[in-house]
Amino acid sequence: QSFLHMLQTLKEENKKVFLLYDEQGLTRAEGFITAFMPVDERAAVMLDNGMTIPVRSIVAVNGIFLSDYSTC
Repeated sequence: QSFLHMLQTLKEENKKVFLLYDEQGLTRAEGFITAFMPVDERAAVMLDNGMTIPVRSIVAVNGIFLSDYSTC
């Protein structure tokens, strides 16, 4: 299951998301997904707090980490 699919499911179910993403260092974000930007190499999620986060920068969703993510 890809992060994009997981994010789409969480949006459809109106569930809060807890994200960890890499923006020149790991950053946390949480909220409800309000929209998705175009699905291409610049795909992004928009949260109810106004944040827009590129999908490619997300390393964890609700505690589930990207399989190839490593801090080593």
